[in-house]
Amino acid sequence: MNVKKGAVALAVMVATTGGVAVSTGSAAQAATPNCSRQITNIVYYPAASDGAWRCGLKYGNNNAAVSTLQLTLNYCYKENLDVDGDFGSRTQAALKRAQATVGVSADGEYGPITAGHLKFVYVNGGCMTLAQAGIS
Repeated sequence: MNVKKGAVALAVMVATTGGVAVSTGSAAQAATPNCSRQITNIVYYPAASDGAWRCGLKYGNNNAAVSTLQLTLNYCYKENLDVDGDFGSRTQAALKRAQATVGVSADGEYGPITAGHLKFVYVNGGCMTLAQAGIS
């Protein structure tokens, strides 16, 4: 997938959805805010409404942050997902494969541990972790 084309699609999605998401998870999950938007800061990565990268995504979410995750899975992990913002069964399966590749629990949910290990799309091409991008 062309990274610039994917980035334009994400920008359109953010503009049209406002980056709003609602979480109906458990009290334990409430400690980790839901990812709802894309941040572009050396790498493209999912973020909470306040811009924090320590956020969560799971099956059923539909927003710009999911599109960013799908772009990451396609570009950095050679998946072939539609970048549509829908965290469905194909996105979940692709995330499980990426989690197994980076050595974290392959539960199909995106959270701070997964985010800390995945590589994300570098704005100038290629992939790097948040730590490699200087994001802590």
